[in-house]
Amino acid sequence: MRGLALIEVLVALAIVAMGLGALFSVVGDGSLRARTVADRQAALVLAQSELAAAGRDHPLGGAPVTGRAGPLSYTVESRRYGAPGQSLAGDLWFVTVSVRAGQGQPPLVVLGSLRLDPP
Repeated sequence: MRGLALIEVLVALAIVAMGLGALFSVVGDGSLRARTVADRQAALVLAQSELAAAGRDHPLGGAPVTGRAGPLSYTVESRRYGAPGQSLAGDLWFVTVSVRAGQGQPPLVVLGSLRLDPP
């Protein structure tokens, strides 16, 4: 009888350990996903800010502008959209902003927009 009770206790402990292991795995996965969402939200805010600054703080048509904001790095690129002098209102430029978590990392966010460069 003693040996049987010991085996039952060991089996119960093994079941509890497996349940706790599964619980820790779920909690860890949830926190990783929450961190990823927070990083993407911060990258999106930075990309929107830099896109709004294109043509005002960053010249259109020049070399790509790079910078850092905390742990994030961004690149602002612009290229002519259509033929120059096509409109009396000015030239159109396609501006792209990409935000990365670090050098060599894939972009977290890439935004693009058209900007009018008045004559």
